[in-house]
Amino acid sequence: MNHFRTVLLPIMALCCVSCGQDAPDPIVGPPLEIEFKSATSSFFIQDFGVPSCGVPKGRQDCYDPQTGIFHIQFYDRECVNSSFEVTKVRERFTRPIIFRLSGVSQGYGCLGQPLALTVDGQTYALELGDTGMGEVDKTLFRVDRNDDVVTIEFTEKGQALLKPGARISFTVDFCW
Repeated sequence: MNHFRTVLLPIMALCCVSCGQDAPDPIVGPPLEIEFKSATSSFFIQDFGVPSCGVPKGRQDCYDPQTGIFHIQFYDRECVNSSFEVTKVRERFTRPIIFRLSGVSQGYGCLGQPLALTVDGQTYALELGDTGMGEVDKTLFRVDRNDDVVTIEFTEKGQALLKPGARISFTVDFCW
């Protein structure tokens, strides 16, 4: 029994010392839950019953816990509104919230709406467009476009806008 205590005490001491050191954060679930919304007509309010966006091919989930990036693929459709909506938010964010959106048209058409965030009845431009939505507020987000891929990083101030009901959307309308 004494031999057991002699061996166990140094092992416990080493474990306790290593537990007190900064260990990498464990991989946890996504900080947001999102719902891919159905494609809706840009002229008539009609739900086509098919998703307007989803998880990109080759991925199991849109959230990558290693990088902390949400990867969302928009499907190529004209004359429809494409969007996704935040349905649930964790209590606090431990890292920046970043969306990597692929399949976002570079042109929105004469009746289209550029990429925007809508929350609590307020719309925030994520890209400039011809519809006069206004400038992108760089205190809320950093936006970078490379062809049809748009990366949106929410600043700490912008993260306050990410709550249930917040919707990121755009409309492509070249139908006229």
